[in-house]
Amino acid sequence: MSRTQFRLLQVQTMAFVGLAYFLPSTVSAQPGAPVAFAWQESIKGDKEPEILLRWPIAIATASDLEFGVLDAWKARFLVFKDEGTRGWKPKQPVELPAPPSGLAFDGDRYLVTLRGTGALVAIERPELEIRRISLPPDVSPGAIAAKPEVGYLLFDSAGNRLIRFSPDDQNLLQVPIDGYVTAVAFDASGGFLAAIATPPEIRRFGTNGEMTNSWPVPSIAAAPAWPVGLDADAGGDLIIADRHTGQILILDAGGKLVGIGARQGWDAGLLLRPADISRFPDGRIAVADQGNGRVQIFSQLRQDAGP
Repeated sequence: MSRTQFRLLQVQTMAFVGLAYFLPSTVSAQPGAPVAFAWQESIKGDKEPEILLRWPIAIATASDLEFGVLDAWKARFLVFKDEGTRGWKPKQPVELPAPPSGLAFDGDRYLVTLRGTGALVAIERPELEIRRISLPPDVSPGAIAAKPEVGYLLFDSAGNRLIRFSPDDQNLLQVPIDGYVTAVAFDASGGFLAAIATPPEIRRFGTNGEMTNSWPVPSIAAAPAWPVGLDADAGGDLIIADRHTGQILILDAGGKLVGIGARQGWDAGLLLRPADISRFPDGRIAVADQGNGRVQIFSQLRQDAGP
């Protein structure tokens, strides 16, 4: 059986398991909305002991066949490529000059924010060479997101602001924001989103930086949600990783909870203190499963519309 056939069998099998196992009966779903995620595979790079993932804290997909991940163990950046029947293979790690924080891919390069240095670096493909990008003075960059041909957005924790840049690194916009931002993302309209830690909520901003809406992140456990990963699909649905529960939440464009995937644990398909998520172009979700020292990939399940 080929690896592609095996993947299809996994998805077909997990489609039935996923709806019964991952989706609580209390979660409502609108027709055609995503309702769950089915686990596909876990990736540690363990066939290459010197490249073994230990403490993944951020992830960014570059294509359906490539993703980058930050490993806080020894402060390094790795690229994994899907080589078909050989599986996901890591390239030689890139050693970073300081502990990393956030990661994004802008269509040409990976962007990495570094803790405690006020630094943002670009890791240029295909050679994976590091180049420092100039930032305004006294910036302490954290969460970062990018979108091809639009630019990138980062959270400055020192100045309590979101800063938007053009693809050629020009400072376009600064937006004051109260609360600690744990994740940022662009939406389909060119606006952007920010996940706030306390109270847990998502805020939406227009292209001019004006906040247009906000929604609480629902908690499905005793502890409040802690949104650490954020992405938006072309239809406007928001995909959120909840660090406290190890779950993936799906909110529609109006902020309503319409789906849930995964749960907390150590086994394949379970998450322990997830740190970030990123969406592949084909709709799959890659999760930096920090507590388990791995990346996990989920396929997205959708509920068919009624007759």
